[in-house]
Amino acid sequence: MTNNARKDTYGKGGVVMGGNVRIEQRLTKTFVRVVVIAAVAAVIALIALGVAVNRYSYALTHYGFAQGDIGHVMVSFADARSATRGVIGYTEQEAIDESVNHYHELKTTFDTYWSTLDEHLVSAYDKDLYSQVQAGLDEYWAINDEIVEEGASPNVAIMTAAQHREFDELDPLYDKIYTDLEALMQSNVEEGDKLDGALHVMSNIMIGVIVLIIAGAV
Repeated sequence: MTNNARKDTYGKGGVVMGGNVRIEQRLTKTFVRVVVIAAVAAVIALIALGVAVNRYSYALTHYGFAQGDIGHVMVSFADARSATRGVIGYTEQEAIDESVNHYHELKTTFDTYWSTLDEHLVSAYDKDLYSQVQAGLDEYWAINDEIVEEGASPNVAIMTAAQHREFDELDPLYDKIYTDLEALMQSNVEEGDKLDGALHVMSNIMIGVIVLIIAGAV
C-alpha cells in the first residue's frame, strides 16, 4: 500500500505532480500579471500619445500658423512701402504705373493674412498688440493711398512733395506698426517654444512611467 500510494504522487520521469501544479499556477499568475501590466502601459501610452497629438496640433494652429501669417504680413507690409517709394521715386510713367499696381497687390496680400491672423492669437498680450496695430493701420493706409495717388507722376515738383509727405507723415507710423509686428512675432515664438518644451517634458515623463511599469512586471 505504501509503495502504491507513493507511486501515485509521481508522474513520468519521477517529477512530483503537486510540484507541477504549483509551478503551473505560478507561471499562470506571472503571465496574467505581465499581460495586465502591459495592457496598463499600453493604455497610458495611448493616452500620452493622444495628449501629445492634441497639444502639438494646438501649437501648430495657434503658434505655427500665426508665425507664418505674421511673417507674410511683415514682408508684404515692408514691400508695400518699397512699392510706394517706387511710385514717388521713378521718373518714367511706365515704371510708376507698375509700382502703383504692385503697391495695391501687396496691400491686398497684407489684408488677406492680417484679417485671419487674430483667429490664431491666444494670449491677451498678443490680442492687445493686434488691436494696437489695427488702430494704426487705418490711418497708415489712408495716408499711404493718398501719397500713391497724388505722387504717381513724373513731375519733379509732385514727386518731391509726395516724398516729403512720405518722410514726415508715413515713416513714423510705419516704424511704430513694424515694431509692434516684430513684438507680436517674438511673443508667438516664445510662447511656441514654451509649449514645445512642456510637451518634451511630458513625453519624457510618460516614457519614464511606462518603463517603470514594464520593469515592475519583470
